[in-house]
Amino acid sequence: MGDTATAMRDPAFYRWHKYVDDIFARYKASLQPYTQQQLLWEGTQVTGVSVQTPNNPANILSTHWTQSDIDLSRGMDFGRSAETGGAVWARSTHLNHERFTYQISVTSNAAEQVRGTVRIFLAPRNNQRGERLSFRDQRQLFFELDRFSTNLQPGNNTITRNSQDSTLTIPWNETFRDLENLPQDARNITGAQAVCGCGWPDHMLLPRGSATGCVFDLFVMVTNGAEDAVARNATQSEAQRQGCKDAFVYCGILDELYPDRKAMGFPFDRNATVPNTSTPIATLEQFIPANSNMFTTQVTIRHSDRITLRGNGAPPGMGRIDAEGNVITAPAPSPSNSTGRPGRGPGGQAPGQGGQRPGPGQGGQRPGQGGQRPGRPARPQQGSNQPIVFGDESPPPARRGSRRQRDFDETGRISPEYFDE
Repeated sequence: MGDTATAMRDPAFYRWHKYVDDIFARYKASLQPYTQQQLLWEGTQVTGVSVQTPNNPANILSTHWTQSDIDLSRGMDFGRSAETGGAVWARSTHLNHERFTYQISVTSNAAEQVRGTVRIFLAPRNNQRGERLSFRDQRQLFFELDRFSTNLQPGNNTITRNSQDSTLTIPWNETFRDLENLPQDARNITGAQAVCGCGWPDHMLLPRGSATGCVFDLFVMVTNGAEDAVARNATQSEAQRQGCKDAFVYCGILDELYPDRKAMGFPFDRNATVPNTSTPIATLEQFIPANSNMFTTQVTIRHSDRITLRGNGAPPGMGRIDAEGNVITAPAPSPSNSTGRPGRGPGGQAPGQGGQRPGPGQGGQRPGQGGQRPGRPARPQQGSNQPIVFGDESPPPARRGSRRQRDFDETGRISPEYFDE
C-alpha cells in the first residue's frame, strides 16, 4: 500500500483510506462554521454561470469512452528487443469527456481593478433514489473542478475559461512520461522532474453521466484574491520551469507554501451551521445568500457508449492481441530492418523475389521461394522494431486454412516460431 502504483490494487487500501478520511472529517466537524464575513466579498456579485460544450445546448456536458495506448516497454521485461519484435503497448479503455467552456458573469463595485479567485465545484443533486440531497449530505460530495485567479474591472465582467486549463488536472501525455526523452543526467528522477507527473488526469475531470442525463449542481464562488494570495519565492513554479502543466490545486507547489490561504475544499470543508442546531440549512440554495459572490446552476451530464481512439499512441500496422492472448490482427510486414538481413518490400515481398504473391489455390508459395515455409505472412525481422499491442476487442474468426490460422496455435495465441529467436 505504500506505493501509489500498486496501492489501489489492495482492497485494504480503501478501508484504510476511508478510516483516515473519517478522522479528518470528525476534526472538520468540530470547527466552527464559517461566518458571513468569511464567506462574502462585499461589492462583488456573481450574476450568472453556464457551461458550453460544442454542438450541445448550454449546461449539457458529455462523457464517452476513449481508448489510449500505453508503452509497456519502460521498466518491464517482456524479452522483446529490437531483434525480437520491438515495443509492447497496452490499449486501455477509459472514461473521457467532451471539452467544455465556463462562462461566468461577475459584477464588481470596486472603484479600480481588483484580483479575484474563482472556485468551481460540482456535486450530484439527487441521491440514488432520485431524492434531493440535503445540504449536509451534498456538502461532503462536492469536488473541485478548477481554481484560478483573474482581474476584475469595475462594472460587469465576463470570464471565459476552458476546462482543459484546470489547475487540478494534467493532460494524458504528462500522466505517462517518456523517461528516454530526459537528459542523461536526469534519468534519476528528482522532485523537480516528478512534479510534472503530479495532477488529476484530465480525462477523469467529470463523472460518468447516463444516457438520459444525470443532474449535478455547479457551484461558483469568487473570493478576494488579495486575501487569498500567499507570498512566493519565485515567479514560476517548478512545473512551469520544467515546461509542463501546473496542477497546484491537487499537488501544491514544490518547495513553496500551498498557494491559497483558504483551506482545501473551502467553503465546503466545514459544516454550514453549528452542530445540534434546530434550524440546519436544508439545501444548497439556502446556503447561498442572494446577490452575493456565490452562484449555482444545474448542469446535466449525458453519457454515450461510443468509443474514440486517442492519437499519438501505438504506431499503425502493429499486431494486436486481447487481454487473454487471443490474436486480433497479426503484425504488418516490416518494410526494412537495421541489421543487414533482407527486409520485406511492399506487400511483404522479399528483395529479388520477382513475381507477385500467389493467390489461393497455388500452394501458398511465392515464386522463387524454394525451400521456404509456404504461405506465411512476413515475420518481424531482426531490428524491425515491430510492436504488438494488447487490446480488449474480440478476435475475428480465422478462415479455415488461412495464413492467419496457420501462424497461431489452436488457442489463438501467437506461435512461438512466429518471432525470431
